[in-house]
Amino acid sequence: MTPVSAQERSARLQTLVSDAQSLLSYAAANAKEIDDEIRDALIETADALTSGTLDVKGEARFYKAYQDLTKALAPVTAETLLASQTRMPRLHELTGDPRVVLRRLSTTTAGRFIHFAVFVFVLLLTGFALGHYASGTTEIDRYAKAMLDLQKSSATKREKELAQRLAQFKVGDLKNAAAGTEQDKLRDAQIELMKSADELNAAQAEIDEDQTQLAGLRESLVTWVMRPCGSFWTRLICVLPPRPDDEDISVHAQHVRPQAVFLAQLARDRMSQIVLPMLLGFLGAYTYVLRSITLDIRNRSFAPGSAIHHVVRLSLGAMAGIASSWLLSPKDVAALSSVPAWALAFVAGYSIELVFSFMDRIVSAFSSKPVT
Repeated sequence: MTPVSAQERSARLQTLVSDAQSLLSYAAANAKEIDDEIRDALIETADALTSGTLDVKGEARFYKAYQDLTKALAPVTAETLLASQTRMPRLHELTGDPRVVLRRLSTTTAGRFIHFAVFVFVLLLTGFALGHYASGTTEIDRYAKAMLDLQKSSATKREKELAQRLAQFKVGDLKNAAAGTEQDKLRDAQIELMKSADELNAAQAEIDEDQTQLAGLRESLVTWVMRPCGSFWTRLICVLPPRPDDEDISVHAQHVRPQAVFLAQLARDRMSQIVLPMLLGFLGAYTYVLRSITLDIRNRSFAPGSAIHHVVRLSLGAMAGIASSWLLSPKDVAALSSVPAWALAFVAGYSIELVFSFMDRIVSAFSSKPVT
């Protein structure tokens, strides 16, 4: 076997020796206990490598010391130390050939700030969706209450109409009776007839007021249903087909108006069963990702290949948010028994294991072998 030259050994160990120096600096700066033998072996290897006197025994001693160092500092490694640093792009790195700019950006940590920007966008979008859902739900509830009031008013009107007819019959009978003592009864009956007429008019006015309120609520529901459809990016989740012309709003208002209540209930159900659980699950997963990044950077253990893990986590969080509304209710989780249903979707996105463990229990219940 041809012996390895000092230059070849130097080229082979240069990166590892540099990494070992970085780890020793981190340990010294953060009061991490390192055995004297490990520290001395690594320092002596660096000096021998610089002077070109490192031999086979020195190389073996270095690997043993480096292995002991990584065990002592795990999960911190030279890669995580480098990845945990924050390096913003400089101005001159953002100009020039786009391919060169992209290559320069790959060495920065701009992705963390992109994470923050996307998180804020999702947070604002979720807040908008919750506000839109709350306003629509309130209008639908008000419409249902107004319908009950209209039914009560209609029933009252029918009672007043019946009372007026009876009063009219009574007045007619008394008019045909002989004069005398019946005149007093006739006068009382006429007063009762006028009173019933006033009550009937009041009942009709109440019905007119309820109908006016219902008409206003229907228009409000039309506006609520069409509001998300005002933007190109939100038409896909609307109950309306895509608008051929953004200026032709009245056509779509006429399309919605006859079925305003039904379409509003449909939009509310879709938001409560799909859109909001997905957004809150995604937001919960993003909260977990940002918290994990923060903790890893603080502990200098941020892995350089975490991006794909974060993407998978976000996708699973959105799915867990939707699945939580199918599989779980707050009472199924003792710690969440008193929180709103939306909180469960957020928690499911933050901790997707909650949904997966429940799914595993369901699968195991059907796949377990019967006891013989």
